Amino acid sequence: MENKSNVSKYLLPVIIIWTVAGCLMPNICLSITEDLSLVQRITNIVLPAGIYWLLMSLTRNTGKAGLWMVILEFFAAFQVVLIYIYGRSVLAVDMLLNVMTTNSGEAIELLGSMMPAIILVLVVFLPPLISSGVAVARGMRLPKKVLGYNRLGSLVTICIGLVCYMASFFSARPFHPVADIYPLNVGYNIYLAVERTILTSHFKENTASYSFGAVPTHPEGLSELYVIVIGETSRAENWQLAGYDRRTNMPIASDSALVFFKRAISQSNTTHRSVPRLLSPVDASTFNDSIYSTRGILSAFREAGFSTAFISNQRRNHSFIDFMGEEADTVMFLKDHLDTAEAEAHFDEKTLEPLMSILDANPRKQLVVIHSYGSHFAYDDRYPETTAMYLPDSPLKVDRSCKEELVNAYDNSIAYTSDFLAGIINILKTRKGISALMYTSDHGEDLFDDDRDLFLHASPVPSYYQLHVPFLVWTSEGYDDALPGRITALRQNREKPVATSVSFFHTALDIAGIRWPGHDTKRSVASFDYIPSGMFYLTDHNEAVPLKACGLKEYDFAKFNQLGIEL
Repeated sequence: MENKSNVSKYLLPVIIIWTVAGCLMPNICLSITEDLSLVQRITNIVLPAGIYWLLMSLTRNTGKAGLWMVILEFFAAFQVVLIYIYGRSVLAVDMLLNVMTTNSGEAIELLGSMMPAIILVLVVFLPPLISSGVAVARGMRLPKKVLGYNRLGSLVTICIGLVCYMASFFSARPFHPVADIYPLNVGYNIYLAVERTILTSHFKENTASYSFGAVPTHPEGLSELYVIVIGETSRAENWQLAGYDRRTNMPIASDSALVFFKRAISQSNTTHRSVPRLLSPVDASTFNDSIYSTRGILSAFREAGFSTAFISNQRRNHSFIDFMGEEADTVMFLKDHLDTAEAEAHFDEKTLEPLMSILDANPRKQLVVIHSYGSHFAYDDRYPETTAMYLPDSPLKVDRSCKEELVNAYDNSIAYTSDFLAGIINILKTRKGISALMYTSDHGEDLFDDDRDLFLHASPVPSYYQLHVPFLVWTSEGYDDALPGRITALRQNREKPVATSVSFFHTALDIAGIRWPGHDTKRSVASFDYIPSGMFYLTDHNEAVPLKACGLKEYDFAKFNQLGIEL
């Protein structure tokens, strides 16, 4: 009995201290990484510390209290991993939605490359949980006197935190508790993620009666074929066509029928918010109000008399992308029935066979939308080994020390995308009538480009590399003869800035000669009326903010200026 008492004497305080310290790790990290005033930083540490301490002091059964904290520890661990990846920012709505919409294969790929972060999480959070379980099993109790001291200490700490909290509102920097205090901000973001998931799930019924009122304007007997390719995680910085010093676009770089827009910008750095805006007239400024009730481009083309098809080389994830794709006459999610290993070897060129099958049906007017897997991490799994141009391309881990391998693999994926697009163009060249291909990527990628050591995309605060994307239009030999003026307009606008979320939809309808009441030629790069606009970023809370105010750093501004875009 005395031995048990001695164990309790030392173990239970360790459980309290370790649990509180573990839960407090995100607060400490965020107080360093985020743009907060001194008193706001203190508030973000002291107030939560007092609350965590009080929660651990609600009962003499310290082990049980420690087990109650598992939810807070889970999100703390999640937050620590996020900071490991991005170097800053709270667990955002987009991160939570990505968890809900990311397939298991993607998750395994990513987790397998984050062993240092995973080991850190296990070392920090497993011991107090195991110790709490041991304490519960052995019936250990904290002495009433010690419990009283803990409660008093926690309440004093909370009071100090509340004083700092009130003082935070007098700082020069605006203070928003649901944005600036962890884990209150995470709780709010979880609420938003759940709310958006529910709203998204009702997309089909909310858009059941939606109509673009789209009508064709091209000659009725004209045979027209249009292919739209939505890329994945392709940044313009690594495209030869955008000035990159590697030959990543060789099959298409010399094609005179191709118009490349060097100054194309995405309004988002996540797939689930970017792709729906490429496939619909919704942009950053209208997203929150309209995305849940607006149909996509496939419906617009169908209304105009086109046969439509959607081919995806990604898995369904019950998002807007799925729902807008399902508006087509023919819908193919090629990975639906593949296991993980088969899916990883299912390269984008696998979409070419179903594309040809659809075209062989020979409808007079046809739109095909292809959602590729492009350059999604892990990069070396996005192309056949035999096509690799740059070696070594098998990074051992996600770390700056493996940057050469990561960049080589990424460049190989871009080169493979070029081969893939060239394959589509070659198919279109064999078809009768006129045809056109449009391509852009949903967002870009960070590749340890500067001293911030940023990697991947979807960070709560974007970077230049996550927003600068490729955008190109190819037209067939007879297109200009049948529909004069548009190619000239495309070439005239090729040096102008383009917000793809604003212009892609309108450009596609313009090229196809489709009109609808909301059509705006000022947004189409295929029009002489085109005026650059839309230099906004859609925040994690679905707010459209000027690109210059979305958290970019001096390095990002310098890169945009170098690109010829003044923010």
